Amino acid sequence: MNTITVHALIRAKEGRIAEVREAALKLVPLTRAEPGCLRYDLHESLDDPRLFMFFETFKDMAAFETHKNAPYLKDFVHTTLPELTDDFQVTLLKQIA
Repeated sequence: MNTITVHALIRAKEGRIAEVREAALKLVPLTRAEPGCLRYDLHESLDDPRLFMFFETFKDMAAFETHKNAPYLKDFVHTTLPELTDDFQVTLLKQIA
């Protein structure tokens, strides 16, 4: 199994929650349309409204690299996140069972 799972955690700045939600939601249909995307789900914490999490699965590393280089994701990572968030963490995972 060569699938790549991505866990991306985003913490919105105080007062910027709605903007982060809106920007993150725009990524969902675009990414789901990518040929190598198997799953792309956005979650919002029940305990902390500032916390968002993407749970993503791509068919392989090449598909994930294509996603990373998509113009809409680059804009999100390099423009939106620095302006609207306090923290952004990405963890790449492989399934072992």
